[in-house]
Amino acid sequence: MPIIAKNSGGDFTPAPEGLWPGVCVDVVDKGMVDAKPPYKPRHMIQIRWVLDAEPKLPSGQPHMAVRSFGLSLGEKSHLRPLLEAWRGKKFTKEELEGFDIEKLIGVNCQVQVIHNEYKGKVYGNVQAVVPAARGVAKMAVPADYIRQEERDRRAQLEKAPDGEEPDYDDNYVPEDEDVPF
Repeated sequence: MPIIAKNSGGDFTPAPEGLWPGVCVDVVDKGMVDAKPPYKPRHMIQIRWVLDAEPKLPSGQPHMAVRSFGLSLGEKSHLRPLLEAWRGKKFTKEELEGFDIEKLIGVNCQVQVIHNEYKGKVYGNVQAVVPAARGVAKMAVPADYIRQEERDRRAQLEKAPDGEEPDYDDNYVPEDEDVPF
């Protein structure tokens, strides 16, 4: 099945500013990511939330908010204070020894979104995450949401449906064929 790339024309709609009910739908392991010098590469993750924000996207779908973090619960990390605010309590010494970040999937919260402008575009950024409001109906992970690891697995299966790695480099083009684009 073809995958068609188009010029989107910059019609991205950021999540609206405010404090919105949300549910964590995914935690994505980004692996080791290079940083600008003088910083060293570091292990990064991305947390994704679906928001019950108004207005909805023009498609009728809910907004998604995303924030990336270094995979660290160190005192100076950005991840630790966000998780402690979301939990409503500090981590114990034992929890700091190792906390399974995927436990966040399906957990309700309130996500504070603020807008920032960068190079003429407005982006919705996650400023804070706090516990879900009491007495508010719980949100579920949308049934049509496919986790990133599943998308990656499906893409790998499409590349090599028999489960074996292809014998050639991804950039290989036979000499007698033209490049198709």
